[in-house]
Amino acid sequence: MNNLTRMVAWVGLALALGLSTACADASPTEPIPRLDPALTAALLPSVEDAASRLLPAIADAGVAAELAMHLEDLEAALTAGNGERAGERVHAAARLLAAYAAGAAGPDGPDVTAIRLMLAHTAVIVGAPLEARLIP
Repeated sequence: MNNLTRMVAWVGLALALGLSTACADASPTEPIPRLDPALTAALLPSVEDAASRLLPAIADAGVAAELAMHLEDLEAALTAGNGERAGERVHAAARLLAAYAAGAAGPDGPDVTAIRLMLAHTAVIVGAPLEARLIP
């Protein structure tokens, strides 16, 4: 074997070993963060209250329907202990309500603010704090 062939073989071996080591360290699926059942049990009544008592007061039917979907998904994620999904739903609902609240203030303002405060609190508990602009 000449020197060039030998060098190419060593580089190839080094690359193969490096790739196999990198792949061995990577997990095919990261574990989903699990929420403390006691914390989720404490959060669920506020999510349920927002869905049953505050949501119907929202004047815009489209916003209310989308928010209902987010709150339903949030409740399911909390019940399952899925922190990642709960964080996603909290953020989606908070963005929706922040955009809605930026419009003209209507009679549903206090209810919207109450839901937004619940979302901000829930976001901290599930480990996905909201950006300051999303907090009332």
